[in-house]
Amino acid sequence: MERMPRSEASTLSAATDARLAQRIASTPAGEANDAEAELYRRFAPRVRLFGLRHLRNEAAAQDLVQQVFLVSLERLRAGEVRNPEAIGSVLLRAGPGIAGGRGEGGGGGRGGPGAAARP
Repeated sequence: MERMPRSEASTLSAATDARLAQRIASTPAGEANDAEAELYRRFAPRVRLFGLRHLRNEAAAQDLVQQVFLVSLERLRAGEVRNPEAIGSVLLRAGPGIAGGRGEGGGGGRGGPGAAARP
């Protein structure tokens, strides 16, 4: 796994969400870590807040963030996200679908990958 040069990494912070999504979609898993990390930096706090409001449990909210990103990145790489410009919506809409099976108070649930919202 090769790290991106510093100048390219700073370019990622200025990249649009769509550009990050395109890079992730066109790169094999494990080779776009910097783009994935930037997308995570941008959206994880909002997904976590959603989780805290609806699950009322920090650990469950953190688990939700991980599941949302896992499912969404898998969908992106599988070509299931038709519009890379909508990656923000994909990430934010997946939370309710995944959290829906958990109920308030969090904890084990039926919110697996199949529960993610489809755009």
